[in-house]
Amino acid sequence: MSVSTAGREIAFTCHSGLVAGEGLPNTLGAIAKALAAGAARIEIDIHSIADGEYLVCHANRLEEATTSRGAVGRLTREQAFALRSKHDLESSLPFLSEAVALVEPHTCELQLDLKDWRPLTPERADALGAFVRPLGDRAIVSSGQDWNLRAIARQVPGLRLGFDPDRYITTAARDQAPIPGRLGAYGYRDDHPLALGRAQTVRDYLCDRFEMLVEQTPFACEFFIEYGLLLQADADGAQLPALLHERGIAVSAWTLDYDGPESLAKLERLAAIGVDRVTTNTARQFVAALAGRDT
Repeated sequence: MSVSTAGREIAFTCHSGLVAGEGLPNTLGAIAKALAAGAARIEIDIHSIADGEYLVCHANRLEEATTSRGAVGRLTREQAFALRSKHDLESSLPFLSEAVALVEPHTCELQLDLKDWRPLTPERADALGAFVRPLGDRAIVSSGQDWNLRAIARQVPGLRLGFDPDRYITTAARDQAPIPGRLGAYGYRDDHPLALGRAQTVRDYLCDRFEMLVEQTPFACEFFIEYGLLLQADADGAQLPALLHERGIAVSAWTLDYDGPESLAKLERLAAIGVDRVTTNTARQFVAALAGRDT
């Protein structure tokens, strides 16, 4: 599922499996609907659990999405079977193995956004590699926790990995996250010493910071960047997609949803600066809106 805008083809990633903003995210039902709609890539959130499985869930704590309490990472498979969604008491949380089995017969890519913060053990990294092996190069694991991506790269060479730099640099508007904790001198939330005071142009600062992040994650074939950061950087003279493309790294923007002409304008701006993919809950609405505008 993709569109052509601003002279560039943009592929959509169905965020949490949602193709039209309806239904429960991160469920097998959502994934099935996205597959039926012809999704090019589906993103789901995953977290390792205690005895070798991975659970499809966004939160690190059970109470955020289920009727249970505690840390997701300490669950056993038996305990995970008993979980029920807070939003639908008839629904359980799927396992990664179930999601992979659903996607495997199709051509769709599956993006697994890894939510583990604690360092992955070699055993947990090996288990992840085994689960996604049936998908081959149609699987990509993304994370903002570069230490866990590094662990996976060591244990599962060849698995495609993507880095989200949101833990290191983001816009001033994203002040709800605990890190980065400081608004730097260049107008971005950034705890790096380089942001303590202005000693260069904003453009040069941004280029330096992203070159550092590339060096920090040499295993990443794709960067997943909050769309507001991409647009603010462009306004400050730094086209981050071009910088990353020069290094052979694809760029996905997250998470832009359709809400009328303003969102279409943002999509066009992202296309114009070279973004390859856009993560959205509303791919179907974007496709319909652009088709309607072209008729």
